[in-house]
Amino acid sequence: MATLKKNLFLQGASGMLGSQLVYRSMNGQTIVSSRPVGRGKGSEAQQRQNMRFRYATSFAKQAIANEVLGPIYEAAAAGITRVRNAYSLAVTDYLRAPEIGDLVLASGTAGSRALVEAHEDPQLAKVGFDILGEDERVISSGEATPTANGIQWEFTLTQDIPEGGSIRVKAYDLPGNVSTKSFKV
Repeated sequence: MATLKKNLFLQGASGMLGSQLVYRSMNGQTIVSSRPVGRGKGSEAQQRQNMRFRYATSFAKQAIANEVLGPIYEAAAAGITRVRNAYSLAVTDYLRAPEIGDLVLASGTAGSRALVEAHEDPQLAKVGFDILGEDERVISSGEATPTANGIQWEFTLTQDIPEGGSIRVKAYDLPGNVSTKSFKV
């Protein structure tokens, strides 16, 4: 692979020359490399990943054209330096699940407040919680509300957490990915 610098004739060139050389523009530079050689169908894992990427690009095209999601991705991409554009952010959003961090719980009694860290670029669609019994049976469910810092989500326990019970948090992003994390109390 070669990088062309200050070449009047090939600056900004892209595409294939004959069937041997490929010109690409990356970060303002023109890069020349040999033509990639296909290696057949690929492994089953590669085929699954290729399919996931097809779904991600399909989602991104639809999201950017959507009157609700498009502006969300546009605004978020403008504020994130590591993302080139809204389309790239939408593809990345589809491929990554939300992150759930720590839970801060005042007490395990009904009416007490809990904060959970949950984050995704550009934003989460919602964060839900379940109060589980010792046998993992759902006792109560609800939805958390975002706090002003945009990372923590707040919810109020609707019932006491039984002895040996836990809280399960579910974070949903715009493409529909769901992350789940349980916290023993």
